[in-house]
Amino acid sequence: MAADLVSEVVTQGTRYLPYLTGLAGGGFGVAKSLVSVPQGSRGLRLHRQRPTNRRGEYYGSVTPGLHWTVPFLTSIGVVSLQDRTTKLPDCTIDTKPGRQHVVRSSVIWGIATESAAAEQELPYAEVLHKALFAAAGEAEREQAVSAICLDGLRKAASDFNDLRTVASEQIYPGMVSYCGRALMEYGAELRRFTLQDTARSGPDVLAQALQGPAAPESAVTAFSLHTA
Repeated sequence: MAADLVSEVVTQGTRYLPYLTGLAGGGFGVAKSLVSVPQGSRGLRLHRQRPTNRRGEYYGSVTPGLHWTVPFLTSIGVVSLQDRTTKLPDCTIDTKPGRQHVVRSSVIWGIATESAAAEQELPYAEVLHKALFAAAGEAEREQAVSAICLDGLRKAASDFNDLRTVASEQIYPGMVSYCGRALMEYGAELRRFTLQDTARSGPDVLAQALQGPAAPESAVTAFSLHTA
C-alpha cells in the first residue's frame, strides 16, 4: 500500500514537473524584472546600458517605487539625491585691494534636482546620466565637485575687500553663479556654503606691518590659522 502511494506521488510529480519548473522560472523572471527605486532617489531608464535611443532622445527618469524592466535588455540606474558634505582644501584667496586671506570652508552638495536642471535648460534624464557616468564612482565625483567649488570660491570671494567681515550667505550666490554649469557636468548642484575660518595671510600681514604700526594685532590673527 505504501509502495503504491509513493509510486503515485512520483508519477504525479513527474507529470507536473514542467509546470512547476515554469512557475519557478516565471517567479524568478518577475523578481529580476522589478527594480526598486528607494525614497530620496531617482532612476534613469537604460536600454542595453545606453540612456538614449537612436535619435538621441533620453528614455526618461523614474520616481521612487517599483518599476518593470526587461532582463538583459532594459535596466534602471539608481541615483541618491541625499545631501553630501565636503570640506574644501584650505586656500589663499586674493581680494581687493591686493589683500590675501587664508580660508577654511565646506560645502553641502547633492545630485541636481529637476528645478536646478530646468534652470540650466537641461533634460532631467541627461542630468541623471551625468550623475551615473561622468565619474567612476562617488569618490571621484566628490573630488571633482571639491575642485569646482574651490575654483568658484576663489572667484566669488575676490569681489570682497576683507573676508573676515563677510558672511557665508554673501559668498554663496557668487559661487552658484560660477560653479552651477560646471557642477551640472557631474549631475551635481551646490546647496550650501559655510565659511568656517578666515584670516589675513602671513605675507600680506607682514607687508602691511612694514607700512604702519597698526599691523601687529592683525599679524597674530593671521598666523593663528597657520599654527592651529
